[in-house]
Amino acid sequence: FLLCHSIYLTIANNISCTDSVCRSQPVYCTANEDCHIQCDERYACRTSQIYCPQSAACHIYCGVDPSVCDDMIVHATQSTTLSIVCADNKCDEMQIYCPSTQFKQNDHQCTLQGTKELDGIIFYAEEGFHDVDLSNIQLSSSVMHCG
Repeated sequence: FLLCHSIYLTIANNISCTDSVCRSQPVYCTANEDCHIQCDERYACRTSQIYCPQSAACHIYCGVDPSVCDDMIVHATQSTTLSIVCADNKCDEMQIYCPSTQFKQNDHQCTLQGTKELDGIIFYAEEGFHDVDLSNIQLSSSVMHCG
């Protein structure tokens, strides 16, 4: 009895997640290079684990299709900045590990933007809300872990 399971490994600095190629998969950005991840199609990045670049910026765009970035986990503790744009309310239940203060170039090195209320976001940031820019978003049932 042989069971096969396909795993796609994506490593790059400009990543287009289409046809659910990133769904439930790890996505790795190239170290020391700014990374741009585009999640446009239905479920494109749902339940993905995004590993942002070390010593560079990470930009994630979640399009308007249903559940495009729901349940995504973003690891950016080694990045200089993290920016996530949710074009609609398609980013619920995300876990976001913000950049460490050792890379701090200015306040709010971790940014989440959206047009509607997001639910169930869990942030991990060393200096809490001082590290995170939420000026253009509404959150409900969300948590901030500091330290």
